[in-house]
Amino acid sequence: MKIKLLLMSIFALFAGLLFSQIKPEILYDEETGDYIFKFQYEEGGYIHTVVFEPATKIDPYVNSNVSYDDSSKLYIYFFTIRNGVTSKQRLLSFELDYYSSIEKVSNPSFEWVSGSFAYRKTFSWAHVLASMLHPGKKNGIPPDSTVSGFQFYSPGLPAICTAYFQGETRTLLFPEEPPGEIEAFLDVHERFPANTVQRKTLGPKDPPSPFVPTAFLDTLVSYTRQSKNLGWITDQAVAEKYEGYFTMAQNMLQQNRITETRAKLQEVLQDVEADSGAFLTSEAYALLRYNTEYLLSQLPESEVTLEDLIAYIRKAQTERKIDNVGIANSLISKLEEAKKQLEKEKSKQTVNALNGFLNELSRQHQKHIADEVYGYLKEKVERLISQIESSG
Repeated sequence: MKIKLLLMSIFALFAGLLFSQIKPEILYDEETGDYIFKFQYEEGGYIHTVVFEPATKIDPYVNSNVSYDDSSKLYIYFFTIRNGVTSKQRLLSFELDYYSSIEKVSNPSFEWVSGSFAYRKTFSWAHVLASMLHPGKKNGIPPDSTVSGFQFYSPGLPAICTAYFQGETRTLLFPEEPPGEIEAFLDVHERFPANTVQRKTLGPKDPPSPFVPTAFLDTLVSYTRQSKNLGWITDQAVAEKYEGYFTMAQNMLQQNRITETRAKLQEVLQDVEADSGAFLTSEAYALLRYNTEYLLSQLPESEVTLEDLIAYIRKAQTERKIDNVGIANSLISKLEEAKKQLEKEKSKQTVNALNGFLNELSRQHQKHIADEVYGYLKEKVERLISQIESSG
């Protein structure tokens, strides 16, 4: 009898273990990078196993180009996306944060759908129609492949923004509502942008309002440093050069030296053209050029007379920024001729004399005239010509 009772107790113990409901498990598979869910819906029921594949088994690259469209007065943002050779998934979607309005959106093809998130300033492109439009074709950009044609227009200035990428994954299916522990896990890990690979690129951002020029120069210094860290400025000395330009411009502006500030910013614009491609990627070029141009447009215009320009040339020659006395005298003589014609109200002859000045200035630049002097004189004389021509 005792043996029978003992056997019954052992059987009851094993039955309890066999038919009790196991606690849901969430396991991470280091080899595949997947999460494995194990759970039951009822005591003694079937133990389900479901695999959650993260959409982050990709190595994406993004290149951005920005240009300015004079007709619409908008910036054109154009992106090229690459799915790296080491990616284990096809690249399914590309999202981008933006901080301005966007319009005239273009997709690479009809296989892509696009639109803005409802709850945040993020725009999305997803390659989800290929399998529907072309039976047998897969969605997503395969590894070691590139797609371009992502484009939109915006009034926003180029700024450093975050891009998000997701790979194609297996569909996550449950027989019915998953247990609470697993549902809570998925709520965190599937919620955007958790299940994405992130990169930095350019996106549009409205200028600050109210606009404070000295504070905006801090932004330009920050863009320069970030561009160096991101590899968009490829040489440390070049990064330090631009940071120096913006720091000097800020110091001049704080002293209300508007004319010199404008001249220093013109140096930036000259150098970004010379450095583009060699030391500046398309991202750094757009950041430095278009934000500097905007800053210049917000600074007050400084009225400079021909007498001021003559005095400036004499000072530059004394400081050896024009290293040849004969060239300095030749430039002064052309301005004096323009002054004489202007006093006679002969607009055409004045413009001719000023154009002769610009021609000689250009010929002697890089030989005998410093960049700072060249940029300042060129800007002032071109503006003076424009004023004379517009006044008839």
